[in-house]
Amino acid sequence: MVRTGALEPSPIGLIDGTHIPISKPRVEQPELYRNGKTYFSVNVQVVSGPDDELFDIVCRWPGSTHDSRIFDCSGIRVLLEREHDRLGWLLADAGYAQREYIFTPVNNPTTEAERRYNRAHRVTHSGVERTIGRLKRRFPCLYYELHNSLQNTLRIITACAVLYNIGIGAADPAPDEDEVDLEHLDVPERPIRQETGAAKRRQFIQRHFM
Repeated sequence: MVRTGALEPSPIGLIDGTHIPISKPRVEQPELYRNGKTYFSVNVQVVSGPDDELFDIVCRWPGSTHDSRIFDCSGIRVLLEREHDRLGWLLADAGYAQREYIFTPVNNPTTEAERRYNRAHRVTHSGVERTIGRLKRRFPCLYYELHNSLQNTLRIITACAVLYNIGIGAADPAPDEDEVDLEHLDVPERPIRQETGAAKRRQFIQRHFM
């Protein structure tokens, strides 16, 4: 996904959030873990690569937390703030803010170039959804519901991610798609606008999709 020797920064990964269902946690404010679809969950930030590998996960936020909020508080955001000119940028859906280092679809595209960009964005970004689905098929406990203490739940999610990457590295085949009936668990979120990022995206579209 990274173009070695490229004249400009290029995409380095795909980012999205996914909800891991949990039983009602025994914490001071359990309702924070109730997401927009009314069940309790942990919202896990996932950054994936071109071979369905996991580059990064953030696993500690209640289900009611917006994806963009998780990203704002993550280490990868801090790294990209400093190094995006050297490292590149992430591809994200409309739940995230468009920035210099995170590219989202164009809302209400008006030109053919913007429509071509959105089509390419949609096809490419679907890779992170495929990765999340593959992770949950490999470890169905992440799909159905975890009934452990919250602390152990977070450890289990992290351990599953590590084991998943080991399987990817060993070319271990994923379970068939029909073994677990997965549904899309993401909660729609309201995007945040950032003018500098929007200008960066316009320049990118003009260079590559006109």
